[in-house]
Amino acid sequence: MKNWRVVGLTALSLVLGGGALASSSGLVPEFASKKKKTEVKIRYVDIRTNKAIQPQTEKLVPIGAHELFKPVVATGYQMPKAIEKTVGQKTVITFKYLPETYTIKVRYLDDITGNEVKVREYRSTYGAKLILPTYQQQGYHQNPGDTITVKGSETITYRLHRAETSTAMSSQSSVASQVSESASQSVASSVTSATPSSVSASSASQATTPVTVTNGPNQLLADATLAKLQPYALAALNDYRARYGVAPAQTSEMALNLAKQESR
Repeated sequence: MKNWRVVGLTALSLVLGGGALASSSGLVPEFASKKKKTEVKIRYVDIRTNKAIQPQTEKLVPIGAHELFKPVVATGYQMPKAIEKTVGQKTVITFKYLPETYTIKVRYLDDITGNEVKVREYRSTYGAKLILPTYQQQGYHQNPGDTITVKGSETITYRLHRAETSTAMSSQSSVASQVSESASQSVASSVTSATPSSVSASSASQATTPVTVTNGPNQLLADATLAKLQPYALAALNDYRARYGVAPAQTSEMALNLAKQESR
């Protein structure tokens, strides 16, 4: 009976992987050993470069066990799926991470007014080296390029320095003073060239014909005569305004006043 019990327990021990052994008395106190374990290495790498983005970890798992391995959170990367695997003696689990894509906005502003001159947008992945090219805009100095490491969506601002000082007048009054001076000279020239000694009175009202002047030498022009010179003064005034990009005058009143000043 004793021998049968030993044989039976020995067979049971073989079935269970050799874990059960009979004692000298024929009794089985416990399993002599547990199922053997192995250390599983877990890696976290960038899918593009295969370089580690997180420190490697280890996990002690029984050999032959079917385990579910979960990834860890990595800044700037999308979370990969968990991995199911039956563990062998040498098991390595590798999680491959796909980097996030971000938008980089680059703004170029006028350094004096702060107005936006140009906006550019770039799309790049986390950790990538993004090269911002040089930028040239008419009227401004060239803005040098730059290289940045992408860490997320962001806006980069550059101020463009003007290449030369603007020649535009700071106010309408300064423009008007120059226009008045030049226009008065032009009116004087027009009066001299457009006052022959004999011109019919019927043609005096037309802007394209000479004007009869009744005043004698060194005498002031009468208002009626100056009124007839308004078209010539207006034409001269607008010609000068056009040189400086100033809108043409819509009335000849200013020209008439300039003609009076010049003659007096």
